[in-house]
Amino acid sequence: MSNCAKRKFLTLLSGIAVLLLISPVQAKVIPFSVAALDDGSLIGGMVVDNAGERAFLLKVDLQGNEVWNRTYAEDCSSAIWTVEKVQGGYALGGVSGCGPHNAWVAKVDEDGKIIWERIYGAENQADDGVTAVLPDGSGFLAAMTVASCSGCKTKDTWIVKFDGNGNELWRRVFDFGEYDSIKMLRRTGDGGVIAVGAVSDSLTNLNYDVLVIKLDAQGRVEWKGFFDLGFQDCAWDAAETAGGYTVVGESWGCGSCANASSPVAKAFVIRLNHSGSQDALFYIEKGRATSAWSVLDDGKTAIAGLSANGTGNYVWIMRGNETILAPRSDFFIFPLIYGLVRMAETKDGYLLVSSACSGNCIWLGKFGFDGNLISERTYIIPEIQGNESEDTIKVCPHAGDSSAIPSPSYNYGAENTVPSNFNLPFYAVLTLVIASALFFVLSRL
Repeated sequence: MSNCAKRKFLTLLSGIAVLLLISPVQAKVIPFSVAALDDGSLIGGMVVDNAGERAFLLKVDLQGNEVWNRTYAEDCSSAIWTVEKVQGGYALGGVSGCGPHNAWVAKVDEDGKIIWERIYGAENQADDGVTAVLPDGSGFLAAMTVASCSGCKTKDTWIVKFDGNGNELWRRVFDFGEYDSIKMLRRTGDGGVIAVGAVSDSLTNLNYDVLVIKLDAQGRVEWKGFFDLGFQDCAWDAAETAGGYTVVGESWGCGSCANASSPVAKAFVIRLNHSGSQDALFYIEKGRATSAWSVLDDGKTAIAGLSANGTGNYVWIMRGNETILAPRSDFFIFPLIYGLVRMAETKDGYLLVSSACSGNCIWLGKFGFDGNLISERTYIIPEIQGNESEDTIKVCPHAGDSSAIPSPSYNYGAENTVPSNFNLPFYAVLTLVIASALFFVLSRL
């Protein structure tokens, strides 16, 4: 998942452990990405149940009917944070591994079967990940947040160019502070890339600034910008618009907001010219906390996000001065991971995906270019299991430059439901121990 810090990811896992303690049978599902296709759409994310944490892909047709789904098992856990259509299949990125996560990038065919995959990350370094992929000719670009060597105390951002067969053509390393992370890559009209995310001088606090980088077609920096809007700022998406670029994200005014007065977080919109200079900045506040996760431009800018207030959690889409709320209030917010809402453009509007049903279902909404809701569908995990197939992620030895020879595979097994001999007290205690351990680690960071 695209997080703004290792602290956030550990807190997410801790929160999920507590959720499983409360409801050990019902799976939780987090859709992190959606790609619009000519014949439907593809959703990627993570399923969390008593079998563990597994990456998933869900293909649906233009009417929203499930075509196929597939999970990807690792020895401990895996998640898909980003997915895009590329020549010959789909490119995906995320995490896999035990304890410290590795950055995982792969190409799958039209049915979701793995064609090739690569693992990046240094040994014993916590929570590396591939945060964005972008089609590029017959291959694609992958942005990843990694510790580039064993024992390194900093997180760098890499952008790696792969050909269609998984060969690394070039790599660009960005090191602006102790923590550097690109959350999204978008193609620009000149053939280059606009990259956005977060940067910090220190890994030990939550004070992050917005990072924006303009790259040429070979990944070379043309200009970069840093924007300090509050205590913790992170850009989640960007779009090329008339006169420049629009960057959206979230800005928190506090590090620990439990006792803070409302609002504690607000969405931001930064408008830059083509040279990277700021033309405008405004905020979106629709409750105690508001975040903007996605932005698209079809001649008119559309921004999507999530807001929480006293009556529930709402997904919204804004076009111009008009804001449309999705007609439900049960969108789910995992601990300290505010959102997620991802948006993709179709021929006649937008697709939005998020976690709803208190975290137990995927919500897919289709909006017209006027911002009005056309249709919505939800996908419950037991329904998804009907046609499920599973691939195994190959566990690779670690290396500084990462692409090592795969070792034997491991598999979760086929069960996604609670077995008949499920021991609730044992799993409750185990879950509590896991949650406590994660919170202890978190408190030591």
